[in-house]
Amino acid sequence: MNSSPISLTAKRIVCIGDSLTLAIGSAELDKWPVRVALELEKEYPERYALFIRAWNGATTFDVLQRMTAEAGYLMPATVLVALGANDAHVPSHRRSPQVGIAEYASNLREISRMITEAGGKTIFVAEHVPSASPSYIPGNGKTYEENYAPYRQALLETARELGAPVIDIPTLMADRGIETSAIVIDDGLHLSKDGNATYAELIFSQLRFLKME
Repeated sequence: MNSSPISLTAKRIVCIGDSLTLAIGSAELDKWPVRVALELEKEYPERYALFIRAWNGATTFDVLQRMTAEAGYLMPATVLVALGANDAHVPSHRRSPQVGIAEYASNLREISRMITEAGGKTIFVAEHVPSASPSYIPGNGKTYEENYAPYRQALLETARELGAPVIDIPTLMADRGIETSAIVIDDGLHLSKDGNATYAELIFSQLRFLKME
């Protein structure tokens, strides 16, 4: 996002995440961060500039290695941190996740600390719980849903500990009666066009609730 000049007075919003934030496979204007940016511009013209800093396959560990170089210059900013799906991922050749739960929580704290010390504000995003998919068989014999659920809980607990806002996608979806199957493609994880639209609507509604203006 942001190929055009940005107003010097615009407040920055940075979306940090993985392939779900990149919305891989989606047309540019369908991606949820781009949709959020367009809604912000519609409601608050020239007040916000949104930047996507996300990497396919990224874990919290990976983001810690890249944040300063690739997002540090954008601070201070409001930063949406949407991470966990890859931390919880158990490849077929392994029996343990890529990042353990304790390390995941510690990494979230460190990411938030870096944002805060740079004058920014952290908003955590708890992503949807993936649905079962025959194309994905974790190496520990559990489902993706079973592996991911405790990471979402760890994110919620870490946010409470830090006093940071959370946009809890699973709860918002449940409140609206939205099933995971309605927002993902066949792999049970990545967002469909409708899924990106749902994410954008839910996240934008919470940014308004959090008084982004």
